[in-house]
Order: sequence, then C-alpha cells, then structure tokens
Amino acid sequence: MGIREVIPLKKAESAQEKATAQIWELLTDAEKETRIEAFKEEEEKLQVSITESVEKDAELYFAKELPDRLQHVLDVKQKERNEAIRLSADKQKLTNSEKETILTCIRYSFLPQEELLKLSTDDAFTLAKEFIVQGLAIKLGGA
Repeated sequence: MGIREVIPLKKAESAQEKATAQIWELLTDAEKETRIEAFKEEEEKLQVSITESVEKDAELYFAKELPDRLQHVLDVKQKERNEAIRLSADKQKLTNSEKETILTCIRYSFLPQEELLKLSTDDAFTLAKEFIVQGLAIKLGGA
C-alpha cells in the first residue's frame, strides 16, 4: 500500500472538485452551472446550521449559573473528544510494516528505565521488543 492510499481525501471545495474530471468534461454549461449552484446552496445550508448550533449553545450557556456553565463547557469538550475518537476509529488501521516504521523512530535509549519496562509489557509495542531490549541494555550499561 502506497502513501497515496493512506492519505485521507481532501474535502471538495468546489462543484468541479466534487465531480471527477472525466464527468465534469462531459457536462454541458447549464449542467455545470446547476451543479455549482447546488454546491453553493449546500455550503450555505451547512454554514447556517453551524451558526444556529453555536447560537443555541450560547443561549444554553448564558441561561445557566456559573457552576453549570463550567459543566456545560466540559460537556461540550467531551462531545468533541468523543466525535474525534469516533472519526479516528473509522480510519484504516496501520499495517505491521507501517507500525514498525513508526516504532523505529523512537529513541528508546533516551527513555527512562521505568518507561521501557512498561513498554515491554504493552501489546501496542510488540513489534518494538528488540528496540526496547536494546534501550534497556544501554540504560543498564551493557551496550
């Protein structure tokens, strides 16, 4: 799998980007104009919904007492975190070779001994066992 397959697709910023190049070339000028207008309407609706959501959130915020305001802010941040976690779970998982490449970037010899011992029992670092052992050997003076 190449780097192109791993990179997430860019969100279309115009009607022409939304349609593939081959399809766009086959459209008449009227069809192109219709698609551009539909895309603009879609973007405007999205902006209006975002604005309404922010205004509704602000009304809820200012209607509350101070302790409830703090809890409201924490609730909003937690919702954002949950959404980020959900979106990251939808992404493709890394292959073992990609994981190895990432794990080789860590300088295990600079990590504290306690951290290396924790990593040696962590399942996420099974591919880096030999690097962790090398880091421990350096820490213990047996390099």
